[in-house]
Amino acid sequence: MSSSNFHCTCCNLSFSRKTNLQRHFKTESHINRQNNLCLEQKIKLLEERLESIEKMLLKNESKDIAQSNTNVYNTTNNTTNNVIINNNITILPYGKENTNYLNSKVMTGIMKRLNVCIVELFNKIHFDANHPENHNIKMQNVRDNKCLVWQGNKWVWKPLAETIEDRQQQLIGILEDSEEDRLIPETIRQNWLNRKDSFSTNKKLIREISNKMKLCLLNSKIDKNRLEN
Repeated sequence: MSSSNFHCTCCNLSFSRKTNLQRHFKTESHINRQNNLCLEQKIKLLEERLESIEKMLLKNESKDIAQSNTNVYNTTNNTTNNVIINNNITILPYGKENTNYLNSKVMTGIMKRLNVCIVELFNKIHFDANHPENHNIKMQNVRDNKCLVWQGNKWVWKPLAETIEDRQQQLIGILEDSEEDRLIPETIRQNWLNRKDSFSTNKKLIREISNKMKLCLLNSKIDKNRLEN
């Protein structure tokens, strides 16, 4: 019997017996390599989606510029209306968000989705339609690796990668504050405790989370454009 009959494509290893292959599947080296491969595939898909969204946003921006000269009156009215609406909302400075609504029930739902809990929390804080006071970070131009954050009296440009990286650590801190919340089921809290270190040490996982957080910013820009058009 050829050894190639029992082959692990993930590790590129061949075995003479099926039992040996099954035993290999349980080894730490195979499991780690398989997890890394899955993570790389997810990152690739995220990057492809980011590229697609950026192209769509650039197309929309070009369309807006082309139409601007023929829509002066409507644009003025829309701007006036937006100013009136925004004047009724006090946007909080970036880093000083209202988190009072992140009760045990909300945090349970977020921590239950362990693999995306940081992204879910980012979305819940900064892009919740019910809490516009926290809408204090945005992307103005997809071609720049920068974002805008509200500092209490003005919007300030910040490097996108550094801002997202710093925010990840802050969000981990918020999740850690829930570790002692006895209203959150023990299994959910324990799963978080077992996994939380990887969110600070696993570079591929950190990169995947960063890409997803950037997607949140891009999606919020798309939603804003749809509301204004």
